[in-house]
Amino acid sequence: MTNSAPITELPKNLIRQYFDYTGEYFVEHWLIAKQYRGHELVHMIITKIFNNSTSELNILDLGCGTGICGHFLKINSTGSHITGIDISSRMLNIARGCFIQGNPVYNELIHMEMKEFLKQEKNQQYDVIIFAEVLHYLHDFQEELELAKRSTSKKGVIICLIRRKEGEGIDFVNKGDYFRHSESYVQHVAKKINMQISYMSYCKIYGSQVDGILFALQHQQENPKNLT
Repeated sequence: MTNSAPITELPKNLIRQYFDYTGEYFVEHWLIAKQYRGHELVHMIITKIFNNSTSELNILDLGCGTGICGHFLKINSTGSHITGIDISSRMLNIARGCFIQGNPVYNELIHMEMKEFLKQEKNQQYDVIIFAEVLHYLHDFQEELELAKRSTSKKGVIICLIRRKEGEGIDFVNKGDYFRHSESYVQHVAKKINMQISYMSYCKIYGSQVDGILFALQHQQENPKNLT
């Protein structure tokens, strides 16, 4: 995208078409060749927060893609019920092929844009809601996190992995067509939606490349457990 005007939105159809196109080689190109680490980072946070009580968690994986994260969690006995949501039908078809010991990794796989799913999800409560490498397609993700808050159980957690911008604010990277968000922006959003940041750290998303921020949001508690 080379438009000189500030870019604040990526068309959902563009994102859908991109992942429908890349779905077939996504695992080989991103997970193996690029050494994607998002699933490992998400699992680490879940273990920190829930200690030894990870096997019975109700998990929502937003932008689940080919099922990399759900598969890794199940391998590590994390989650009793995992729901996957994705905008790309082709990616979901690959996720449907994820099995462990003859059982599907995901209990449910739903073809839907994640904000639309969260808007309709009024009664279900999840212990873990995952946004791993999906929020960088949004300029402002406050609304998505506010909607996710409604579906997070009292002791639950929202886990996010985003691309990091140094300094302040948000910027758009033309080479890759994605947004980067600063630590101060994350703090601003957490305050706006009245959630506490129980974990935040800088990380590398692909091997030793692509600067990221890994953070966890929880409901305000009288005696917060700070994991940083």
